[in-house]
Amino acid sequence: MELNQRKHVVIDERLKYPIFVITYNRANGLALTIKHLVNFGCKFNVIVHEEQVEAYKRDYPSELINWIIFDPKYKENYEVLSTLSWQEKNAGSGAERNFAWDCSKQAGYDSHWLMDDNIEMFSMPVSGGVRSVKRVKCPTNEWWKRMEQAETFFNTYSNLFILEIGETGNCVGNAKPILNRRCFSCLLIYNHRPTQWRGRYNEDVILSLDTLVNGFCTVQIFFLTKKKQLTFKAKGGNHDLKKGEKNTDTKNSLYSDGSSYKLSSKAKSELLICVYPKFTELTWKYGRIHHKYKNFDLFKQKLIMAQHFGQKIKVNEQKWVVSHRLYNEKI
Repeated sequence: MELNQRKHVVIDERLKYPIFVITYNRANGLALTIKHLVNFGCKFNVIVHEEQVEAYKRDYPSELINWIIFDPKYKENYEVLSTLSWQEKNAGSGAERNFAWDCSKQAGYDSHWLMDDNIEMFSMPVSGGVRSVKRVKCPTNEWWKRMEQAETFFNTYSNLFILEIGETGNCVGNAKPILNRRCFSCLLIYNHRPTQWRGRYNEDVILSLDTLVNGFCTVQIFFLTKKKQLTFKAKGGNHDLKKGEKNTDTKNSLYSDGSSYKLSSKAKSELLICVYPKFTELTWKYGRIHHKYKNFDLFKQKLIMAQHFGQKIKVNEQKWVVSHRLYNEKI
């Protein structure tokens, strides 16, 4: 699909940057983020596979949605960071993310919003008394105010390349923004950088680390938060593995090493540790093999005020360095 003009990408006039939702195998009402954005009255773009687009249009019949057919060539060119190719095992959602990125860039935008399709709720802090703060469901008018506030924050700093609408469960009280952490699921991303999404698994952590190791900043904000469905809890998507089941469908399912639920994410964590061992390590969490982060305190970079609002630092591509280690993955 050729995207050379702005008309192919829609943007809501209340925002500075277009919103993209990537979705797969979540028609029949499972794409919760799409429902929220429609309820907010927001114009947005949805990246969908061609064989599923009619089902999505039938189940989400809104004129607010701009359906964009995913270009499968992006799978062929995607850097999975694994010895197993995309033909041998599901490549994850990184190729779709890169496609959305390029749609935004080719349409003339410097940044774009990218949201996963399984966000359960957007929340905001309100006073619960003299010293307490609680989180409540964000009403439509407040969601718009806080989305605009997020874009203003993002455009204030020249070296801020990723902003995340923080996870409700990671927020204590009226939390301040947290600098230089991994960001996921609901992001505002600066377009003009040498590398995009990479990795079959944990591509959000890899994108964050690619940014941080090159001296640029990421931030998590909490004046607006989101609650995302947990891995293995959400139906559809690149996997649909339930507790107690085994999965050997390597072509169509992402977490499919033939093991049980508790071990099925082992490769997910091991690939990340292979790529960035200095900042991640294996652990046991959530009743399964998982990973934890370390040495993020080494990222000392501070936010730099932009000389002109919305203007980012130009990246020296020759000095941009990321890890290309390949995880020795087996089926």
